[in-house]
Amino acid sequence: MATYSSPPTLTVGQSAPLSVSQNGYLQVAVSTSTQLSSKSVVGTSGGATSARIASGYDGVIKSGGGQIYGYELYNTTASMRWFHILGSASAVAAGGGTPVFSVPVPPTTRVSLSTDVGVAISTGLAWGVSSDVAYTTQGSSGDVVGSVLYD
Repeated sequence: MATYSSPPTLTVGQSAPLSVSQNGYLQVAVSTSTQLSSKSVVGTSGGATSARIASGYDGVIKSGGGQIYGYELYNTTASMRWFHILGSASAVAAGGGTPVFSVPVPPTTRVSLSTDVGVAISTGLAWGVSSDVAYTTQGSSGDVVGSVLYD
């Protein structure tokens, strides 16, 4: 990657690496005769997919590798529950696998997370609900409902 002591001068159709400050800010130098424009593009493809978690106590979000970008979950019970993401192409009952990550969901409470940087899992995206953080005691169908954003 080229390092510039001052920004390069470009004409239409030319490109150069972006210049970023030590704090991570994009640096742009514009002459007074230059017109700048920007465009936000909203697409109907290329975004995350939503998997509905509505019933059951374990299931598969995606049978191949993917990334988790967020979740919104609600605990329908009066007791603590854990929602687990496992690296598996098939459903994994409690005690049958090790979660990649676990989300504590307090009684009758909603929890959510959304991020631009996904959690990559190469073997598949499976989920399970348990009444313990170690994923050894299966929850009941419908204990946790909501959705998971993935690709």
